[in-house]
Amino acid sequence: MRHANHWRAAQVVVTFYMAAMPAMGMAAMKAQSALSDQGNGTYLRNCRPTERGTWLVTITASKDGQPVATKQFNMSVSGSDGDVRTR
Repeated sequence: MRHANHWRAAQVVVTFYMAAMPAMGMAAMKAQSALSDQGNGTYLRNCRPTERGTWLVTITASKDGQPVATKQFNMSVSGSDGDVRTR
């Protein structure tokens, strides 16, 4: 980030996507949520993936309805007995 001012008052959305796994009888999954502006260009949202596996995470920042930045990465979720860990 160049300057925190650039990110003030942006609309930031995080999207989690997991591809379908037909061999396991699982459809594709997608969840999307807006992040809360905490001030000073900081955005926050507590998220907990619903399934173990590899999720594609996309974070998009928009201003005045136009995307200004996008970041994508894979997140691996593992665990047992409801204990979910991310790497």
